[in-house]
Amino acid sequence: ELEIMMKAYVDSSYKDGIAGFGVYIIDGVKERFFSNWIKTDNNNYGELWAIYQAAIFCACHDAVIYTDSQTAIAYINQTVRDKERTPEQYIRHQQMRVLAYKIRRLGVRVEHVKGHNKNEYNNNLADFLARKGLDKSRP
Repeated sequence: ELEIMMKAYVDSSYKDGIAGFGVYIIDGVKERFFSNWIKTDNNNYGELWAIYQAAIFCACHDAVIYTDSQTAIAYINQTVRDKERTPEQYIRHQQMRVLAYKIRRLGVRVEHVKGHNKNEYNNNLADFLARKGLDKSRP
């Protein structure tokens, strides 16, 4: 019996203190997608948040989550370089580390996919969903 791997594509779109995020999940023949937004001061947190939302959904499955964010992957893989940070940057850095830890605890694989590639339909759909999530924040 062949087990179909679950795949998720995620993206974030940032504007004016709000990150819209999109998640597109392929589970065998089933497809699910959702979008929403969170308040944050940068897009990197939005990217990591999108991965976290997908990871919650994909936990307990043989799953891969694809993101075009190198920064998010660096936090998850604990390869972010230490450098001088302002107090605000340090707080954001710690928040990113905590979220990356939560993602690692869910036991999903996260891999890089090239962003804005016209042949990458699934990532482009996640990008569209992220922009739709950002639209939801507007009254």
